Amino acid sequence: MKKLLQGTAVLLVLSLVFSACMKNNDSQTVIPSGGLMAFNLAADADAVGIRLDGNNLVNQPLLYTNFTGAYLPIYVGNRTAWAYDYYSGNVLTQQVPFVSVDSQYYSLFVVSADSNYKTVVVNDHLDTLNYDAGHAFVRYINAIGDSTQQPLVKFNQAGADVVSEAAAFAHVSGFSKLAAGNTTVSVKVSTGIDTSRSVELEANKVYTVLLLGKPGATGDKAVQIKYIVNGTVEANDNQ
Repeated sequence: MKKLLQGTAVLLVLSLVFSACMKNNDSQTVIPSGGLMAFNLAADADAVGIRLDGNNLVNQPLLYTNFTGAYLPIYVGNRTAWAYDYYSGNVLTQQVPFVSVDSQYYSLFVVSADSNYKTVVVNDHLDTLNYDAGHAFVRYINAIGDSTQQPLVKFNQAGADVVSEAAAFAHVSGFSKLAAGNTTVSVKVSTGIDTSRSVELEANKVYTVLLLGKPGATGDKAVQIKYIVNGTVEANDNQ
């Protein structure tokens, strides 16, 4: 598993490069597949496993703040996902149904507030992100373990707030198209949460900002802001 650093690039193309193939004599059949990236953002869980319809998504634990590092291929159709404690096997979250569609990308987030766990699955709709020179696409998830307060999340560029909204716990925003360059991300409430960091957005990159931790905690469980690069949007020759 790859630790969340300042970014891990995963090249996006409009058709999934990992689509499985099955050879039958001289013919080749492409098996439809979707892609799933999973994150452990639950400060109450040091190591989780992810199950899809009873099968492990990966055969290693996702440690806190770790993620799968890329979109992994999954079969299309009706799927059910949940999280469990990797070492004890105890189920942590309720089963979450979702529909996997061919050539669509999904993100799965395991979050927790006051030791209450939740699995969140969203369609990233990456096929709707159109190339625009000099711009990046950015979204966030509020995984800060506080189920009572809604922090104010801001993205600020050149002294102006380009995103400013209150975010409920486990909320995943849509992607915003922002100018490439320095962006200050902040998350704040009146008490207990007041954190910010600077992010240098690269043109054509797709980002997920991770707001995580527990109010009042210290060390790696403290409220913090991390981010990953989901991939790159490439120019279409027809544009």
